[in-house]
Amino acid sequence: MIRTVTGFDRYEARMRPFVEANREIGRLNARSRQAPGPDAEPRPDFSGEWFTGLVGRAINGIGLPDYAGVEGNRHVPRRPGC
Repeated sequence: MIRTVTGFDRYEARMRPFVEANREIGRLNARSRQAPGPDAEPRPDFSGEWFTGLVGRAINGIGLPDYAGVEGNRHVPRRPGC
């Protein structure tokens, strides 16, 4: 059986990097607030370039297609400077 790509599959592929980056930031934040103890993981170092890249993925992780010109689209062009 050949499986076709559905809208949900495309949505998953588009959203996955954004969701994963935000989940990782949440896990790091929780870990940074753990009380020190014998079983606690080391606190993350948020000053590294790796963290800047992670935050960049979290902020810019969603690239939505431009649907302007597609029939039935109610796209309203933005005014310059908005």
